Amino acid sequence: METERTTRPGDSENIDITTENATKSAHPDSFTIPEKIIHFLTEKLPNAYCDDCLAEALHLRRTQVNTVASTLGLCREYSRGAQICQVCGKTGKSATRRTAV
Repeated sequence: METERTTRPGDSENIDITTENATKSAHPDSFTIPEKIIHFLTEKLPNAYCDDCLAEALHLRRTQVNTVASTLGLCREYSRGAQICQVCGKTGKSATRRTAV
């Protein structure tokens, strides 16, 4: 396994970046819960999804989705509010990605 040593501005110590970590983004099954939700919303841009439909699509608990979606709603890249869900068509609190990064 290759390891690259690097520092970022403001870091006081070196950080190891391995090829194993670099390939994580290519395998959605290895994503954390927030990464799964972010990946899903990015792939489905610009559609909105309610917590229930996000939970079902990603095989997560609704409470997990609600926690992450509520937090993402505080970020400028995401919208969280009364929107029409792409799957069930209900108007309610839904999350969507505003812009592609």
